[in-house]
Amino acid sequence: MNKITTPNYYLPIVEALTALDEAKDSANKPILLIGVDQKTGEKGEYYVKLNAAERMQYGNAKCKELIAAFMAMELDLPVVPPAVVNISSEFVATTQGKPYFQVVSSSIGYNVASKNVLGMQTLSPSQKLYPKQLKLAPLVFAFDILIQNPDRTFDNGGKPNILTDGEQFVLLDHELAFGFSDPFVLGKNNTPWHINATDMRWIRNHILFKHIDHQSTNYNLILDKFSIFDAHFWKQIDNLVPHEWKTDITVSIKQHVDSMIENKSKFVQSLNQLI
Repeated sequence: MNKITTPNYYLPIVEALTALDEAKDSANKPILLIGVDQKTGEKGEYYVKLNAAERMQYGNAKCKELIAAFMAMELDLPVVPPAVVNISSEFVATTQGKPYFQVVSSSIGYNVASKNVLGMQTLSPSQKLYPKQLKLAPLVFAFDILIQNPDRTFDNGGKPNILTDGEQFVLLDHELAFGFSDPFVLGKNNTPWHINATDMRWIRNHILFKHIDHQSTNYNLILDKFSIFDAHFWKQIDNLVPHEWKTDITVSIKQHVDSMIENKSKFVQSLNQLI
């Protein structure tokens, strides 16, 4: 998957054509639809998290979803390819009589989405990891702590937001990341490189925690990878995020990531204390 800093990367803007199904077992109940890429004319299947869905209405969730996916891509982590899907009044009309009609009709405009990844199933908490997965596990784990993503845990209704085909895995669902950017969150950690008791609970419940040999993992080398989030990366974020989604969230996320990088040695120390 291309990084957003590569010259040929573009964020697909997709026109919704035909609704196929609704993912009823997900909190957001995203809909699977066929859409056409406005740039290439190519049709494909996309899961769309509708603007009016339960978790998407508040806290800049669609922007968080997009930025987290871009960050994962920059780290060469496998993540569902992000897209933006335009819901038009014409598309809304095609969903008349469907159980999701009301939510669709309240979501006209740009919605965050991802390309449908075939041949994958949800990673089970008891499932064995294979070499390719084990190699990536410490980076995914550190990445989730960096972006304060508490949603890849055993607590998430048995759905830790990782898909697998048995040999590799793919990350998805990041709308709850960057909780520090929500002004209504209580008990914020103002020094996030020091893992506090509140964060420790979800960190130890992370789906990959038990698969990592923390004692032999070199977190210093892993955190060096985060330096890739430089000025060019954030400029690309600003260029790619749809104008109507923009708030000060990108600034607060950048400030958080910059502070974590600046305090890398303390962050490494916190991670080493997890063993």
